[in-house]
Parts: sequence; structure tokens; C-alpha cells
Amino acid sequence: MLSVLTVLSVSVLLVVACVGIHYSALVNLSRLRRGDSLRRRRRLNLLVLGALLAHVVEVSCFSLGYAALDNVGNFGELHKNDAALPSVVSGALGNVSGYVELHGSKDTEDQESNDYWYFSFVAYTSLGFGDITPRGSLRFMTALETLTGLVLIAWTASFIFLEMQATWNPDQNVEPGRRPADRSEPS
Repeated sequence: MLSVLTVLSVSVLLVVACVGIHYSALVNLSRLRRGDSLRRRRRLNLLVLGALLAHVVEVSCFSLGYAALDNVGNFGELHKNDAALPSVVSGALGNVSGYVELHGSKDTEDQESNDYWYFSFVAYTSLGFGDITPRGSLRFMTALETLTGLVLIAWTASFIFLEMQATWNPDQNVEPGRRPADRSEPS
């Protein structure tokens, strides 16, 4: 029970940190609109790239949480399912025997830290490949990360939509509130 409470506490702290990071990122990105010196396309590209960077930072936070909980105590583990990927790939690409021998469970420390990051990306984006699965109390952290990722990705999408709606004006001569097709003078 203590294991579950510890993982939930760490998870809640990570969620709060990620929401704060995301809020700060979106506030700072919204300031780009105030500067009219940037062209619309460049500004939109910066908004998207900035939002993606915020997501990468948030995924990295959860990745550090997985690494800490996996290595510090008996909170669970991220288990590599060596047979999961070859069976999926073999169905799509034919026989890939030898995959496990070449890329099996002989991980170096760098590969292991990449596994935390990779798994965090998969969980955050709710892809769910299944080649790495959480065991034990880490399942609760994975569930909260997936929920957090869904909410923050939706927040980003609505933010970019609102920014585009506020600044995306294909015809500069159109009066506010009128569509380009409505330019004809009333008779």
C-alpha cells in the first residue's frame, strides 16, 4: 500500500509540474502574437515548435520519474517484452527472426535510459505499443501520464487553433466579422 501511495504522490507532483510547464510555455508563446514584426507563418511555426518542445520537456519529467522509481525502490518496473515487437513486425513485414538475438535484453545504461524516455513518449501520447510494459505500482503513474498527455495535447491543439483564428487572415482587406465572400457592397 505504501508503494502505491508513493507512486501516486510522485505522479501527482509530476502532473502539477507538467501543467505548470505547459501553462508557462503557452503564456510565453502567446506573447509572440504581440510582436507584429514576425510574419504570420513564422509565428505559427514558432508556436508549433515551442509547443512541441514543451511536450518533450514534460515527457522528460515523467521519464525521470520512471527512472527514479524503477531504480530506487520496490515500486515496480518497466518490463521489456522482447517477443512483442518481432511478432508485430513479422506480421507486417514478414519473418524477422534474429531480431531478439540482435536487439534482445542486453541493455547498456544508455539504452536503459532511452527505454524510460521511449516508454514515457508512448504513454504520454497514448500510443501503447506494448513492447515495454509497466509492472507493479508504476502502472498508476503510467495511467496518470496518459491522462495528462491527452489533456495537455488537447490544450495545445486548442491553443494553436485559437492563435490561428486570431491571426490567420488570408485576405488583409476583409473587415472584421465579414468573410472574404461577403465583400460585395450591399445594394
